Amino acid sequence: MGLSDSLSKNIIDKSSAASFLFALAITQIPISLLYLKIEKQSLRQFLALKKIFGKYRFSMAGSIFNVIGLIFLWLAFEYTYASIASPLTAAYPGLMVILAMLWLKEKPRKMELVGLGFIIVGIIGISSFY
Repeated sequence: MGLSDSLSKNIIDKSSAASFLFALAITQIPISLLYLKIEKQSLRQFLALKKIFGKYRFSMAGSIFNVIGLIFLWLAFEYTYASIASPLTAAYPGLMVILAMLWLKEKPRKMELVGLGFIIVGIIGISSFY
């Protein structure tokens, strides 16, 4: 992740986040088609997407939220240092612990609470010293 974040930040600094995201979206088309060819899959499988949507809706939602998170990371690269943006976006496991407690009514283990404490201290530290 560190290498890809550094390379992304370098490209965004030389152009803009919008140009980077546009180029990335265009580049993903041939890469996706190549993966389908390597895996010997057909584009016809996507015609049945309506039928299986209910079965995979949470996986699809998770994938979409993952992409949205990456978009916000790259947008953050346009306005701040990579050494600030990357650690802040890497704090998502702490958010997952909090959401699991609130929505799923899960009781976190002590180690998860300790980790959550470290994440909070790290975020406060980054925001205080920059």
